[in-house]
Amino acid sequence: LQANRLDDGFYSTFVVRKLSKPLTRLAIRLGLSPNLITVISLFVGLGAAACFALGYRWPVVIGAVLLQLSLIIDCVDGEVARATRKFSALGAWLDASTDRVKEYLAYAGLAAGAMVLGSDMWPLALILMVIQTTRHMTDYDFSRVQRMREAKVEPRDVADPDDGAAGGAGGWTSGDRSISSAMELSARMNGRSAIRWFKRAIHLPIGERWLIISVVAALFGPRWALLALFTGVSLALVYVTTGRILRTATWHGLAPAAAGVLLARQFDGGPIAALIARTLPVATRERIWLTPSAWAIPALLRLVELGFVTILVLVWQQSLVVLAFWWVAVFTFHHYDVLYRALQGYAMPRWLTWLGLGWDGRTILLLFACVLGASIFKSTLSIGAGVGALLFVVVASVQWLVTQQQANNNPVPLNPAPLNPAERTGKDGT
Repeated sequence: LQANRLDDGFYSTFVVRKLSKPLTRLAIRLGLSPNLITVISLFVGLGAAACFALGYRWPVVIGAVLLQLSLIIDCVDGEVARATRKFSALGAWLDASTDRVKEYLAYAGLAAGAMVLGSDMWPLALILMVIQTTRHMTDYDFSRVQRMREAKVEPRDVADPDDGAAGGAGGWTSGDRSISSAMELSARMNGRSAIRWFKRAIHLPIGERWLIISVVAALFGPRWALLALFTGVSLALVYVTTGRILRTATWHGLAPAAAGVLLARQFDGGPIAALIARTLPVATRERIWLTPSAWAIPALLRLVELGFVTILVLVWQQSLVVLAFWWVAVFTFHHYDVLYRALQGYAMPRWLTWLGLGWDGRTILLLFACVLGASIFKSTLSIGAGVGALLFVVVASVQWLVTQQQANNNPVPLNPAPLNPAERTGKDGT
């Protein structure tokens, strides 16, 4: 019970976890399940968003406190799971999904509260959601691919005079050596506790983000909370992305097949993308997901789809920004669902992906709606968000729950990971 997660940030480690431990002991004594605790945290987070939406000082202060309470309770579910050894794919999916729901509803609440006070912050809330979603995709995919790549050591004949350090195929170039030296210096600096925790803090994990929201909202109001968060998130994105690009430059050759499977499962392509993919040679389709920079592909696809909607609305129809926010929120939930399934070795069923048109179909649909006029575009956003919520929040969640229940009753995985990316692209049209 005393152990913290290895990837906790500074605020979570030194503040939130110290507050969550007494609640965890109480939850264990009461026999509360981790999933029930997750649901409680969700409702507390919804209460925080509702208070933010009122806009005025004391409701916003209450919302700030509730958001922190939601974060503390969110730590309790994991601690209870570890203490009682009650782990499940469902619990991991539920925990991660509700975190995103709470955070993005907090953005919406802050934007609504700022509107009450006369400031239109919906555009910034929308941009924040797109940036943070893109960042999250790289967080998960880069770290997983990095572990797979850097755990893989290519065999080399002991009689081979080339140990890989002299450059050439599979070795370091002069540029690689410079980057590698910088990476090694950074790793050595991590040995100093203060520097290590500072670097974790500027990554701006969930604890730090929610701390910014709560403190700034309580002291200065919803408008300034969104502005402060946008500044922090943007700086963190630049810092983290720069480091990952430099790290990627030191990678050579193709990744292990499992990395390609993980990334390919997040393609989320519809019938149009599937048709285009079929025109590419099988070897090319396999290789795309195994290249050093392939970890960025899912995030870039999310940025293209969600960023396209954002640009359309902000440039052409700002009056529809609230509607666009909910469109993006619905399909953001879907993309997180796809990501979390992939991390646990599952793929979104193709029939469900295709019913939602895929990222390509949705983008083309909105483009045509935009060309046909403002009223058609508005109707498309409204109907599309509703249909998307039905498909990807309701139907997809039920399908996942049923799949997990069947998996628990069946010792043989219902959806085992394919052996290589070719199987993934062949079966699911990517």
